[in-house]
Amino acid sequence: MPVLRRSWRERIRSAFHCPAIGRHHDEVTLNAKNQVERVETRGEDPVLGDTVTETTYSDYKTSADRHRCLVPAHIVQKQGGFPVLD
Repeated sequence: MPVLRRSWRERIRSAFHCPAIGRHHDEVTLNAKNQVERVETRGEDPVLGDTVTETTYSDYKTSADRHRCLVPAHIVQKQGGFPVLD
């Protein structure tokens, strides 16, 4: 069962922990519109050892297909504090 944590200071945000397979630890943060804002994964890397991978999602837009769902237009991923995807 996910652990729900709310912060009311700047804006309403929800963060919860997701159980993952193996030794990974995931934390997902949702914004006030219940869109995924950030995913933080802590796990083992054969080169870096224990490392944090942080992925942020922003600039949500409606897709052009017939389903018209919201998708993030900007995704940034950092591993060990260094950008690997932008």
